[in-house]
Amino acid sequence: MLDSIDYKILSLIQENGKISNTELAEKIGLSLTPCLRRVKKLEDERIVNFYTASLNRKKIGIDVTAFVLIKLTNYKNDTTEQFINAVGNIENIVACYSLSGSYDFILEVVATDLDDYSSIVTKKLGELPGVSGLQTSFVLKDVKPKKLLPIRQG
Repeated sequence: MLDSIDYKILSLIQENGKISNTELAEKIGLSLTPCLRRVKKLEDERIVNFYTASLNRKKIGIDVTAFVLIKLTNYKNDTTEQFINAVGNIENIVACYSLSGSYDFILEVVATDLDDYSSIVTKKLGELPGVSGLQTSFVLKDVKPKKLLPIRQG
């Protein structure tokens, strides 16, 4: 069970994954060893999955982001499993979610430009197992780019 200190730690490391243990301990009012012990526990319990850097897509040449709705031909376990495994092998797919409703999955796909996206659709997405249809919506503007989870303060 998480307490208010754990929630403070989660909030701070989510905002800045490079925060030093010294600064973290100072901000939450703990000494270094107990602070480090709590962070390690959060990592061991897989509450903190990994640390990553948020990159500016435009500055690294990714000018196209698309959300692709996927409909599968059937709902057999092997079809779904093959689809999920194939999606995991395509680096341009940066997120994939299983859905309820009219479509079965939504993919977040990135590309350098529209020609690159077109190639991804024909050579990769079009070859995914079990796909009976796809629909693309392009991102026009990134309105809320930071993807921080709301952390309740215990």
